[in-house]
Amino acid sequence: MSIRMAPGVARPLLAIAASLIVAAVLALPAAARAAPSVAVTEAWAREARQGEVSAAYMTLTNSGDADDVLLEARSDVAAATEVHQTSMQAGVMRMGPAGPITVPAGGTVSFRPGGYHVMLIGLTQDLPAGAELQLTLVFEQSGEIMVPLTVRGAGG
Repeated sequence: MSIRMAPGVARPLLAIAASLIVAAVLALPAAARAAPSVAVTEAWAREARQGEVSAAYMTLTNSGDADDVLLEARSDVAAATEVHQTSMQAGVMRMGPAGPITVPAGGTVSFRPGGYHVMLIGLTQDLPAGAELQLTLVFEQSGEIMVPLTVRGAGG
């Protein structure tokens, strides 16, 4: 059995089929990038006054099937925003930049006092207890995630 098409119909149909195939192939990398799925919960920041330093804490959970990496954090309420880690070295508590942080597939990374945290350096406004602010976390695979933070008093 053979199919006969009117003259001039086959070429446009082949062009449409080729376009669909190209679109499907181009969509594959986007689907692969979407595999990690990071959720941010329990997000809060310490109370502080304008010009001082505060810290933000949270839990990152990756329910995806691929690792993801936290590359940076940003906030409009601080002159600088940095991801830090506190650690014990030779009996001395030290704090400094953490570098990229891997959130493993199916895993959780906690940002808590005494461990990972986001430093808000040179606050441009007061952060009184009960206030709300936004933090942007930038991930290698999941992209930018806007995180609402609630400010807690000194007792946490």
